[in-house]
Amino acid sequence: MANTAMNSSTDLASELRADVRRVSTLLGESLVRQHGPELLDLVEQVRLLTKESKEAARGGADATGPWSAHDVVEQVRELLGSLPIEQATDLVRAFAFYFHLANAAEQVHRVRGLRTRQEKDGWLAKAVTEIAAKAGPEVLQEVVNGLDVRPIFTAHPTEASRRSVLDKIRRLSDVLAEPTKEGTSARRRQDRQLSEVIDQMWQTDELRQVRPTPVDEARNAIYYLGGILTDAMPEMLSDFSELLGEHGVSLSSQDAPIRFGSWIGGDRDGNPNVTAAVTREILQIQNQHAVRISIAMMDELISILSNSTALSGADQTLLDSIDTDLKKLPGLDRRVLELNAQEPYRLKLTCIKAKLINTGKRVAADSTHEHGRDYSSTEELLNDLELLELSLRNHSASLAADGALARVRRAVASFGLHLATLDIREHADHHHDAVGQLMDRLGGPASATRN
Repeated sequence: MANTAMNSSTDLASELRADVRRVSTLLGESLVRQHGPELLDLVEQVRLLTKESKEAARGGADATGPWSAHDVVEQVRELLGSLPIEQATDLVRAFAFYFHLANAAEQVHRVRGLRTRQEKDGWLAKAVTEIAAKAGPEVLQEVVNGLDVRPIFTAHPTEASRRSVLDKIRRLSDVLAEPTKEGTSARRRQDRQLSEVIDQMWQTDELRQVRPTPVDEARNAIYYLGGILTDAMPEMLSDFSELLGEHGVSLSSQDAPIRFGSWIGGDRDGNPNVTAAVTREILQIQNQHAVRISIAMMDELISILSNSTALSGADQTLLDSIDTDLKKLPGLDRRVLELNAQEPYRLKLTCIKAKLINTGKRVAADSTHEHGRDYSSTEELLNDLELLELSLRNHSASLAADGALARVRRAVASFGLHLATLDIREHADHHHDAVGQLMDRLGGPASATRN
């Protein structure tokens, strides 16, 4: 077992080195395409000099001769000092791009490592097993029922990476993660895709030309949140639910053991540019993203839950709710309603999707909630999904209720219609002033409060 793990680790390390060589070679080819061989030669010259500097430093601070660390450092300084600013900029960008690409390869390598581990070696499985063994299933169930993990996103004005660059790095990582063999046509097609991404990255300005606004910072956080909420978190919660089931413990699909929060757009104490209008705009943006993610999940369920009343029944409560929805949503595509006439789950999900669309429009327009046409709260959305779950369980489809539907319900319970909670933070002086005004109205010692 130990030898197997060691061999696996060695193979992964070898794959990482191969990936780093691969992307660095493609970067070199891109530099030649963009600026000719002179830039690549300069990069190689600096790389070799710095390599000599490190080797000389290992030989001791007092090393002399051709391998003297001091001499090599001086050579590098002299070379860099003689470069025109445009050439120096290209050189710095080339090394920065190398590290971008190497980091992307390392991230892909880490994902491969996690996937090759046996399930029992994962930290989550170990934690669940240990608690169940030492404290018993009852205590484990209490722990699960009380879980409330809330990672918080904060604004980082020093974050310079633009969404355009982040998208390209993600695309490069996705391509790099697809296994191919050297010398095959698939590998050549993949290298062509990677080269295109690297060229586009090189011609994209990675630095913001203006200081990011709170809205820009919020969109940047939402970029990361979107990937977490649509991929990582639902899968993790599904795995968690299965692990708990092995010990006789359940994870409710209605609860949200993980919820995300943010300071961005609500931290008036830390950013004077955060106004009430900015906070409102960011809340609207978060709602639009939450609605968009939810609609995509409903589309996925529509493709899965094709259960037909010609073959299996459905709860009357579900059927009645569909009739009510159809009366409130007269604009639905009649052709879709005809095609899904015997597929109540698809009909209900179509109505849910329509109400989500209406919710997004209402929030964007800042208009009034219309009962039955849009959602005023996450609870209303979860109640609709619960009707689907109960009906599936009552008609021999518990696997779907515990599988695809539970995955969506847990995700929706986590991000709801707001994506993330927004912490509102205000300077203490403003709180004192507000309390002082309240005390004025109550006839209390307002001046003492303010002073």
